[in-house]
Amino acid sequence: MTLDNSLTPNVPQFTKSGLMDYIVELIITEDEAMQLVDKGLFRHLLQYLRPSLSDKDIPHHTKTRDEILERARLAVVQTMTQRFKLSQLLLTLLLRSGTRLNTMCGKFSILPSLETLMSKFAY
Repeated sequence: MTLDNSLTPNVPQFTKSGLMDYIVELIITEDEAMQLVDKGLFRHLLQYLRPSLSDKDIPHHTKTRDEILERARLAVVQTMTQRFKLSQLLLTLLLRSGTRLNTMCGKFSILPSLETLMSKFAY
């Protein structure tokens, strides 16, 4: 094996969703790449590399923009879900030590009662 072969990336098998992944990554990492997606030469290059690819298989900038926004939305939801699970875990740990928490809340007027805490997190 030569040095050149070891540096050659392992190219995955072509799929339309894989094409979208690469286009999204290109647009996110490069300035003004969104304009590139609708350029005839870029689209012809993709068709040259994959002759079976029709023009309708190549996403235009509006579809690509929508995909980027959806992926961002999913990332935000995932992050919020993880934070919510952490909040639930912390609340559970607090509630399991209920006696100590009630005692603490009673001693310090700035802390809410255990019942107040539970009512805020009730479903």
